[in-house]
Amino acid sequence: MSLFRTADSARPATTPATVGMTTEDIEDAREQAAAVAGLKTPLEAAGLSPRAVSVAASLGASTVGALLDVPPHTISRARGAGNAIRKELNRRHRQWSHDLRKRPEPREPAAIAMDAPEEALESVETLAARLMPAESQGRRTKPRPDVVRATLQLPGGADLGDWPAQTAIAKALDISQNTVSQHQLAAVERWAGLPWMDRVRDELAAILSEQGRVMTAVELVDELRVRHGAGDGDAADTSARSLAVVRAAVDTEARKRDEDAGSEPPARLAMLRRDGRVLLALEDQPGADEPTPAELADYAAALGVVAADVAVRDPLPGRVTVLRELRAVGAPEGMIPLADTRLVDLAAAMARGVGVSPRLELYPLGLDLFQALRISQAAAEVRPDTGIGTDDLLARVRARFPALAVLADTTYVELEEALDRAGFPFAYDQQRKRFLPRGREAVAWHTEQTVSALASTRTRIEDAQSELALGRDPRRVRAARLQAARRPGGFVALTVKGPELPGAAERLAERFDVTPLALDELLLTTLRELAQEQRAPWQALLKADAAFAASGSIGAGLASYARLALERVVARVAELAAASGPRTVLLAHRAGLVARYWEVGGRELLVALQNAAAVDSMTPDTKRKILSRTESISRSAAGSAMSLRRPCCRKVHCPPRLPRPGTVCLFHIVRKLRGLRFLAPP
Repeated sequence: MSLFRTADSARPATTPATVGMTTEDIEDAREQAAAVAGLKTPLEAAGLSPRAVSVAASLGASTVGALLDVPPHTISRARGAGNAIRKELNRRHRQWSHDLRKRPEPREPAAIAMDAPEEALESVETLAARLMPAESQGRRTKPRPDVVRATLQLPGGADLGDWPAQTAIAKALDISQNTVSQHQLAAVERWAGLPWMDRVRDELAAILSEQGRVMTAVELVDELRVRHGAGDGDAADTSARSLAVVRAAVDTEARKRDEDAGSEPPARLAMLRRDGRVLLALEDQPGADEPTPAELADYAAALGVVAADVAVRDPLPGRVTVLRELRAVGAPEGMIPLADTRLVDLAAAMARGVGVSPRLELYPLGLDLFQALRISQAAAEVRPDTGIGTDDLLARVRARFPALAVLADTTYVELEEALDRAGFPFAYDQQRKRFLPRGREAVAWHTEQTVSALASTRTRIEDAQSELALGRDPRRVRAARLQAARRPGGFVALTVKGPELPGAAERLAERFDVTPLALDELLLTTLRELAQEQRAPWQALLKADAAFAASGSIGAGLASYARLALERVVARVAELAAASGPRTVLLAHRAGLVARYWEVGGRELLVALQNAAAVDSMTPDTKRKILSRTESISRSAAGSAMSLRRPCCRKVHCPPRLPRPGTVCLFHIVRKLRGLRFLAPP
C-alpha cells in the first residue's frame, strides 16, 4: 500500500484560486484545492488523488460539477476502484454538494423594462439593449443607430467580424470613415452617462486581474455572460450581445485618455490584435512594475504558437509536457506566473482549432473520431454481454475531449468504422441499439473475460475463487486470458509479486512466445551513445544524476540528455518490433529508469508504446502489441533510490560507491519490493 500512496504523490494543478498557496504537504495542498474548487474546476485541479481522478473519468466525470451529477451509489460500485478511492470520491462528493449545490431555488426570469433601475439590470441582453439609441431618431441625429449597431455587431446588422475597424464599418454602410468616427464618439459619450457603465468597467478590470491581466475577447465575453446570466435566446445572439457590452465598456474606458481628467485614474483597459485574435489587457499603471499591454499580447501570441505545435503531436502529450512546453515561453518582466489552468486555457484560446481537455491536455478540435476513441479508450472495459449504446460511447469520448467537432451528429455507422480503426472489433446491434463485441471475439470475451489493467485486487480474487469452485486451475485460466489478449492486440499490464520477479520475464517470454525488452538497459545504452556523440564524460552524467537523486530537482543538462535518449528509445523499439516480424508481441520490463525520468520524456515513451499497441502506426503494415510492463514503479520511489548505474546485485558489478547513504541499485530495489504496480495508461 505504501507504494500505491507514493504513486499518488502528484500535486494538483494550480488554478487562479490556488496559484498563490504554498504548502509542502501534498494532503494540505489537496485540501486547499478542494476548498476553493468550483463546479467548473477540472478534477485534476480540485484536490483529488490521481487514482481518484482516473476512476472519476471512467464514470464520465471530468469536472467537479460532473462528479456531483454521479450518484454516490454509482461511485460505491465503480469498477477498478479500491475502498480508499471510493471513500475519497464520496467524501469530496458530500463536501462539494454541501458547498456548491446548497443554493436557493432559482427564480423565474422576469421581464425587465427598458427604464428599470440599475440594480435590476442583470442579463447581458438587457445591458446590450441599453447601448442602442432609439431606432426612430433621424440619420442626422448623433449617434446613428446603424453605426452603433455595426460597431457593436449586434444581431440584425452586417456581419463584420469581432470588433470591426472604422474602415470596415464605413465600407459596409457606404459612408466616410470620418462620419463613422464622429458617430462612435457620440455613442461613447452617451454610454459614459449610463449609470451602470462604471460598474461594468470595474467588473471587466477585476476579471482581467484575476485571469493574469490578459484574455481574448471571446474568453472575457464568456465570463461576463456567466456572471450576468443570459435569456433564452439563441446562443450566438447572446454571445454577440455580450461582446457588445464588452466593447462599449472598453471604448468608454479609453475615452478618458483624451480628457483632462484631473484626479480621475488613467485608463485600465486596452484592446490589441494578435494573429487575428482580439485581446483585452490591463494597462500598466504609472509607478507600477507591470508589463505593458503589448508585452502581454505578445506573450499570449507566443503561447498560442506553442499550443498549436503541442496539440498535433502523436502521441498526445500529457499535462506535465504541456505545462513544461508552455512554461518555457518567456513571460514579460513583472508578470505574476499564471496558474496551470489559466496558462493552458490562454494558450488554447490563442491557437486556432485547439481545445483543452479536463486533464489539461491540448488537442486539435479536428481530431479524427478513431483517434479520439483510441486515445480516450472509450470502448475499453465494455461488458461483452451488455455492450454500450451510442450516446454512452460518445459521452465517454466527450468527457475526454469536450469540444471535439466530430462528435456532433455522428451516426452509428461512422462510429462502427472508427471503432474498428481504433482496434475495437465492435458491431452495432440494430435491435438492441448497442455496440457489442463482434463475432468470435464476443464469444472469447464472454467465456474467458478480458484482462483489465484497472481490475482491483478484490475482483481478481473473486475470479480465482469462482474458477476454483468450478474445479478449474486459476493459473490455466490466467494463461488462457493472456493468450486471448494476443488476438485483438492492445496494451496489457501485469503485476508480479516481488519474490516472484526474478526470472519472470524470461519465463513469460519462453511460455508465450514474446520478445522481451529491458527498457532500462536500452535507455542506458542510448544514454552512453549520446554522451559519446556529444563528447560528454559519462562520469559527468552520473554526477548530475546523483545530484538529481539527492535534491529531487533535475538539472537542465541531464533533462536534455534524458529527453533525447528516451525519444531514441521509442524509435529503437519500433525497429526491434519491425525486425521481429508482423505479429510481434513485445514484453517490456525493467522500466524503473523510465519512471525515474517520468517528467522529462518517460511518460511520453510509455504513451507512445501504449498507443502503438492499439493501432498500426508504429511501422508500416506491422501491428505492435505490448504484453506487459512487469517493473514500473512510481516516480517518487525511483527518484529517491536509483542511480544511472546498470542494474546489478551485490555479487556482480555492485557499485562501489552510491550517490548518498541509503541508496541501492535498481536490482536491489526490485528484489525488495513486496508488490509491483503498473503505471495506469493515461
